[in-house]
Amino acid sequence: MSYGKHILIILLLQLTITALAQQTLVVNGEIVTGLTTSLVPGTSYVVVESYAQAIGADYRYNPATRLVSFELGARIASLQIYDTVAEATAAARALEIDGQAIPSPGGIISAGLIYVPVRSLAVAFGGGISYLSDRNAVVVVFPRANLIEARPPDGGPSDYERFVLAFDAPAPIQEYFNAALNTVQFRFERSSLAKAERFSGSFFSDATLVPNADRVDFTLVLKPGYSYEAFRSPQGSGFGLVIDLFPDETEPEISGDSQRVIVIDPGHGGQDSGLEFLAAGSESSLSLDFAKRLATALQEKSLNSTLTRESDLPLSLNSRSNMGIGADLFISIHAAALLPGQINIYYLGEAEQFEGLMMAIRANAETAAETLSTDSIRRRILLDLVPNLELGRTFANRLSSELAQAAGYNTVKNEAAPLSVLSGAAGRGLLLELSPEDLASAELPTTLAAIITLLLSQGGLN
Repeated sequence: MSYGKHILIILLLQLTITALAQQTLVVNGEIVTGLTTSLVPGTSYVVVESYAQAIGADYRYNPATRLVSFELGARIASLQIYDTVAEATAAARALEIDGQAIPSPGGIISAGLIYVPVRSLAVAFGGGISYLSDRNAVVVVFPRANLIEARPPDGGPSDYERFVLAFDAPAPIQEYFNAALNTVQFRFERSSLAKAERFSGSFFSDATLVPNADRVDFTLVLKPGYSYEAFRSPQGSGFGLVIDLFPDETEPEISGDSQRVIVIDPGHGGQDSGLEFLAAGSESSLSLDFAKRLATALQEKSLNSTLTRESDLPLSLNSRSNMGIGADLFISIHAAALLPGQINIYYLGEAEQFEGLMMAIRANAETAAETLSTDSIRRRILLDLVPNLELGRTFANRLSSELAQAAGYNTVKNEAAPLSVLSGAAGRGLLLELSPEDLASAELPTTLAAIITLLLSQGGLN
């Protein structure tokens, strides 16, 4: 055997041993990508966005202060980020939870990515952590948050009514408001409730607390002429949600803003769309016709809308993406093999696997993999070139909820994807997939324009 072949075999063996030795991170039963023990030997670090998503926390990075902030329920943790391992490990109390410093090394920027310590953040939010040697896995488990108090309004004379909901552990919270129905819903993920409850009061027509699989839903139907405000606060190891109801002083103005710029991108389609039954070019025509009608409906709402293309002539992906730079909202419209009344919503971010994307945008995702990789997206976040990817996720959630309430649409997929067509608009871009029947609908562009106008008027992308 030659010397060169001998060296090659040794290298392959070393790579195999390294791969086998790589730990796995499991959070509440789900495998989380981005774990490494090579930064600080013996200490598990993970890419920040992967960890935040796994534990259900919102997070932001401030490059000026070098702090990553996480919010879970009403608990806020702030972690100092350093450029070197030596600095991070020397900072023994680099983490604060609700303003109190606790023992923890700092986070580390490496190759343009932010890595955070798994153990200290898990403990900060009440999670337990263990190491399973037989699986070479770090396992983090967060307890379910039990609803320990549901205090309704006391019924006495007042100019406001107050609900108080208290949980004994942090939990992800989602808030949805349907202005047309004057209904607000709070969804507490990873939470438990012994039994459903219903409440009555003067300022609302119905209020229900319902246990629903692995979550708790609180739905509040306000009477006409009444509004609400909600705020959260830490309570012991958990948190409380306070909801105040009060009479409207003025009717909210739901109107457009001619200063806002909305870019509509009619997708070109292609042979990977999964719509082989359509004639060549008809998918592109469907999305273009729909986009034109949506732009007109938005103009009628006094919103400044424009199209990335006005005809079926080819336009490069980069050109379409660049038109989203500086836009208040960028929406790419695509046809997909969906049933009428179904929709897929994608926002800019990392996808676990491209195979999970619908075929109608598969080629777009593969282009992103070649030209704007997931690591590149992360680097743009760190460099503050992407304002806030959380905007896209939040707007997608609210759009999904409003479409369900207003038109009965079922969101099949609502997830992040590394789509280069959305990169120009950064966190202000969405890609929508609709069935051919819905793209031909006369009513949907008007409905969608009304929902977009409503969400923007409520500060949906601020």
